[in-house]
Amino acid sequence: MVKRGAVVLFVGFTITFSLLGCASVVSFKRDLAKEDYDFTLLEDVPFDGKLFVPDIVEFLKTGESCVSSEVTTQRDKELNAHLGQRHAEYLLKHQKLIPKEWRGKYFLTFPGTVWWDSSGSRAIPYLYWYDGGWYLSFHWLRNVWRSDCRPMRFPVVL
Repeated sequence: MVKRGAVVLFVGFTITFSLLGCASVVSFKRDLAKEDYDFTLLEDVPFDGKLFVPDIVEFLKTGESCVSSEVTTQRDKELNAHLGQRHAEYLLKHQKLIPKEWRGKYFLTFPGTVWWDSSGSRAIPYLYWYDGGWYLSFHWLRNVWRSDCRPMRFPVVL
């Protein structure tokens, strides 16, 4: 199924993508390299397809309301928040694993997968809650990150 012209509002700007479910060499359900845009997969993390429960990461420090993508990228690494697009697609298929408390409250980001376009911009996948379900889209790394943007990781076991 192809749905053209899907518009997503995120952090004060609008991006437009076509939503296309397709199989590819990297086995993404939504492969930006196969869509109407000139994207290349820059970074990715493996996913074994096994059941997991996501953990949300608070990346802002006291007194911060937003930070640049460079700061966010560094903090994601420090906090071991490296789930990628395949993890996001798994959660789309198993939405009951995402806590109800996160609905409409957070944008769930997956910084383990990074797409690059021919203009030099990078984007990462995120899930957002809308009209009774979670949906996949992509956030440009050149923008700021607010408190409602939350990187995902595997639960920390102490």
